[in-house]
Amino acid sequence: MRAILAAMLSLAAVLPAAAKSVRGRCLIEVGGKRYLDEPCNIDLGPDGSFSVGTGDGGRASRYFAYVSLDGDGTATGSWNGIHAASHAHDSLGTLTRQGGACWANARARICAWR
Repeated sequence: MRAILAAMLSLAAVLPAAAKSVRGRCLIEVGGKRYLDEPCNIDLGPDGSFSVGTGDGGRASRYFAYVSLDGDGTATGSWNGIHAASHAHDSLGTLTRQGGACWANARARICAWR
């Protein structure tokens, strides 16, 4: 029993804290084209990182993106690309915060309004 408890505690130490999911309005804009501009699911991480269009329990958007904070005032973005792949393999590069809800660079803008 102690071995099982120790294994569970070890696993809990390496797993990220659970994300909080909320409904909100989302925007994914890449290369001047809007791929997502509608209400969608927003998954919020404990460090402020977030994803849009993911985890909707069957109502997921065709397009989704991740914004991962780098800890230096910038973030790294990725999305599932123009072909709406099943994973966010296309890099959006380094993003900076614009306003209260958006992260952007010269190529892309990802926004999540609660």
